[in-house]
Amino acid sequence: MTIEQDNSPINCGEIILMSAEPIGDQPPLPAGVHDWEFSLDRKRRLMRIKDEQGNAWWFKSGAGRILLTSCDSERGRIYLRGKAVLQGDGLYVYPPRDEEPVLPPADAAVLPDSHYRLCYTRPKRAWRLRDERSNHLYSDEIKGYKGFLNLDWRDGGSHVFHDGQIAIGKDGIAYLMKGVA
Repeated sequence: MTIEQDNSPINCGEIILMSAEPIGDQPPLPAGVHDWEFSLDRKRRLMRIKDEQGNAWWFKSGAGRILLTSCDSERGRIYLRGKAVLQGDGLYVYPPRDEEPVLPPADAAVLPDSHYRLCYTRPKRAWRLRDERSNHLYSDEIKGYKGFLNLDWRDGGSHVFHDGQIAIGKDGIAYLMKGVA
């Protein structure tokens, strides 16, 4: 599969900066490995993580490595599996120990090891993939993401970043892979 560089302007819909207001006290996240729903709370202007029971916690930055299992393009949700810990306004994530790597299809186009922005494009109900180092936009019609997310998100905006390699399959899924970015 060949990926063409697209330098045309795109419309993410909006970029929401995180609220400057303090989040306040929150109960600790449940211990151990869990399935999580990760999204932007547009009303509070904070990122949010929910557990399987629908309990929610809010944060302004995130770091670590966690398994990204799927995405919901209609609702702008990312689904994760792993351990999560809140420290202050930051979310720190850890992968489950027993999970195997998610391998891309053999026909996938492998992109360079870099610092990628994973962004939800609300008007298109799709995901976007941009290399932040080269400013190359690979696609704004990604159907979803899968694999181990090397989360590096501290920009104060409503974006998520992956450090490492990514492969885009003909199925439109961006497979997140390890890297040395």
